[in-house]
Amino acid sequence: ADWKKSGIRGLDIDIGNLCNLKCVICSAYSSTSWIDDYQKLGGKVLDSWKYNKKEQYNIDWLADFKDLEIVHFTGGEPLLGNTHVDFLNKLNDRDILKNCRITYNTNATQLPSKEAIELWQQAKVIELYFSIDDIKNRFEYQRTGAQWSEVQKNLNDFYNMDTTNHLFHFNITWSYLNLYYLPDLIDWIKDKLP
Repeated sequence: ADWKKSGIRGLDIDIGNLCNLKCVICSAYSSTSWIDDYQKLGGKVLDSWKYNKKEQYNIDWLADFKDLEIVHFTGGEPLLGNTHVDFLNKLNDRDILKNCRITYNTNATQLPSKEAIELWQQAKVIELYFSIDDIKNRFEYQRTGAQWSEVQKNLNDFYNMDTTNHLFHFNITWSYLNLYYLPDLIDWIKDKLP
């Protein structure tokens, strides 16, 4: 590490709780898809849980980002909106993106836009952390709203993107729902995405 750098070196950007899934491990705080069910169960929904695209990040671009090395996007599902694209465009316009490692936590139900892919190619490294806890119908149960066939296709599309700067990881949340099936998931990953 270069200890002479004085500016901001890393950002963790939570784009909010906009999400298309109701995962059994999640809540209305982290997924807009859970809000209706949470209210039906008597839960009080805070206004801050209601995703408002107009109130997304207003980052102070006067801040010293010249030494930025890593940006991590989480959500909800960060690939649903344009917050990440807008931010990457600003980094690229300032000739900073080429020095950055950009990481995402994604549920693999969304493919990046063409603009996002073009920006990713300008970055030093793109790392995608896929939240996949199981396979087939057990996956669909745990990640309510997702379709296993669609996620498999998307993972294949991510894997076959024409880039040299992408790294793929799996964030596996284990619980009593998948504890005995984890070997099936690991075998699937080794077979399909070696």
